[in-house]
Amino acid sequence: MFDDSVPSDLIELGKVVSSYGIRGSLKVYPYSDNKETLLSVPDWWLSFCNCQAKQCQCNSIYHHYKIINSKKYNNFIIVNILGIDTREESNKFRNSRIYVSRSLFPNLQEDEYYWVDLIGCKLYGISNQVPAFIGMVTDIFENGAHPILCVSTVDTDQNKEILIPFVKFYIDKVDLLNHEIFTSWSLEY
Repeated sequence: MFDDSVPSDLIELGKVVSSYGIRGSLKVYPYSDNKETLLSVPDWWLSFCNCQAKQCQCNSIYHHYKIINSKKYNNFIIVNILGIDTREESNKFRNSRIYVSRSLFPNLQEDEYYWVDLIGCKLYGISNQVPAFIGMVTDIFENGAHPILCVSTVDTDQNKEILIPFVKFYIDKVDLLNHEIFTSWSLEY
């Protein structure tokens, strides 16, 4: 553990589910199928809250750790933290949440996006062949074939959620600078 100041751009990327083996390894469940950020970043911040929400809502204290190695293991990541050498020590990390500074995320290729950057974007579709505001992206999940955007609509009668595939067939333009996503999704669906 290091006594660094906590970055203001921490993003929650996963959770420790258990210890692994007898040499202090941790078994980590990453929230995304793309594990590259957790595998490539050598600095993690952990929070030891017991919050049951998908994304932690607590005002937790963060602890900084150096990662000495990590590898993919099925849908998980196995990781070793500097100074944690026994199963007993690693058991103390169970259920802790993993955060990484956004500034350390690897660079993406053109037309690739981090999900965290898409959440909160205004989403536009088509109504009577004219662009129309549908709602805000509130979440993203993987359905096995492709990512799905969860969009909270601004229907005048009631708020409802619609699911829109995040695939080129529907997505026309992503403008992260203005937090907008333009789609060919018809409001008549």
